[in-house]
Amino acid sequence: MRTSCHLEQSRHGIFYFRWPLPTHLQQRDKSKHVKVSLRTSDRKEALQLSRMLDYHASVLIEHEGNAQW
Repeated sequence: MRTSCHLEQSRHGIFYFRWPLPTHLQQRDKSKHVKVSLRTSDRKEALQLSRMLDYHASVLIEHEGNAQW
């Protein structure tokens, strides 16, 4: 069951944060998403955690794109 853009619920009721990797970070024959258990079955708590993770992931990707390696 999907409840938001990056949040999904397992058949056991546990919520997971699923975030798509940018194309340049994807590896051949590997998953194109990062999936992390939020270790909660409470929808409200899961939404708060997923919003926080989405923000931080976006900041990291933006920062990585601006880095001069």
